[in-house]
Amino acid sequence: MKGESVCLIKTDVIVIGTINIDLVAYVSRFPDIGETLASIDFRQIPGGKAANQAVAAQRLGKQVALVGKVGKDPYASLLKEKFLEEGISLDYVFSSEKTATGSSLIIVDHAGQNMIITNQNANKELTKEEVLASLETAHGAGAALLQLEMPLDVANTIILALKKINIPIFLNLAPVVAIDPQIRRLVDFLIINEVEAGQITGFSVSNIANAKLAVKQLLEEGHSQVVLTLGAEGAIIGDKNGIYQVPSPKVHPVDTTAAGDCFCGALVTYWLEEKDLLQATKKAVVAAAISVTRKGAQPSLPNQKEVEGFIKKGDYEK
Repeated sequence: MKGESVCLIKTDVIVIGTINIDLVAYVSRFPDIGETLASIDFRQIPGGKAANQAVAAQRLGKQVALVGKVGKDPYASLLKEKFLEEGISLDYVFSSEKTATGSSLIIVDHAGQNMIITNQNANKELTKEEVLASLETAHGAGAALLQLEMPLDVANTIILALKKINIPIFLNLAPVVAIDPQIRRLVDFLIINEVEAGQITGFSVSNIANAKLAVKQLLEEGHSQVVLTLGAEGAIIGDKNGIYQVPSPKVHPVDTTAAGDCFCGALVTYWLEEKDLLQATKKAVVAAAISVTRKGAQPSLPNQKEVEGFIKKGDYEK
């Protein structure tokens, strides 16, 4: 059964994956094992990797269609209402008859660092048949963005189907799962962080030099374009033109939750505008930097004017 939609309009980006409610506790420090610690603040915030990435792209000016699965519970109603307020199409947000909406338990310390436990719940029930039905939307889209918090056979189906209809694929390899490397190499843009890079290349990505080596290895293995995010250090990108570091503007972090998702949504958005990976990455690191200065996942995601304003201030070297 299809979900709700704002209207039948052209889709710029189709985002496929997890939709969660985030239960976030802000603490002065992370607790020790067995310790009970009172929070400073507690919030229930819309989240989930795909949902965060969809909101990021929508706020930056693209029309997004979200594909995923929720339960039939109050959290699902809350999430759908928020997505509709953003203007996101929900034609293919499906509902599970038996499983609750996905959730994440998040602890954020005084430095803005976080610890997250995700409960996939309804997200893991997204089927190949539902995904294939949703891809009728993708035929007119400029790009597709997905993550891997889903059954592996569903991820394989998505990548193969998108490749068949020649839609640029952005794969945020989060988390790293045992996806066939041949299928992984079919994606047009591989987006990973330093932990994920270490898991798929086999060596520690502990500094800029190692990050560049990891990108080089992935390019040599057959990936066409690789983006390795490094948090406050920005990102390393690699394509046929070479390997480059893109620095991030320096900000005071409050909450790093969804910074990576913000980056992914922004990267797709700006690539569609620039058709240039380096230029798109320069703007995406700005969007991600803005997001860490605010609390929460989706509440932290900047809009188009905020990113453009930040760049115009000269706080970031273009």
